[in-house]
Amino acid sequence: MFKCSNFNADLPTSHGIGYATVKHLVLRGATVYLGARNEAKANEAVKSLEHEVAAAHAKSAQPVPSPGKIVYHHCDLSTPAQAKESGEKFIERESRLDVLSKFNPGLHVSC
Repeated sequence: MFKCSNFNADLPTSHGIGYATVKHLVLRGATVYLGARNEAKANEAVKSLEHEVAAAHAKSAQPVPSPGKIVYHHCDLSTPAQAKESGEKFIERESRLDVLSKFNPGLHVSC
């Protein structure tokens, strides 16, 4: 099973490259962890994506894998401590992460 984490602090509900990427990966059977600070917005995006994925999967004339799943993961990168906590919670849930993507142009990380 392919694991992907799409961390996005301010989720669009129906557009953007992050939204399209999640949809594309889930249609191909990936489990995608949608990281966000705002659980309500994240859950709205998850519901919208699940609806679109189900509709696209039903319309497909070609054999396609079963759709994957989208899982909300609380992720607040405001401080290094909060970022570490989010990572630790992810490690408690999963043994691996295949891809980590960030699609929020307003989020800057400095090392």
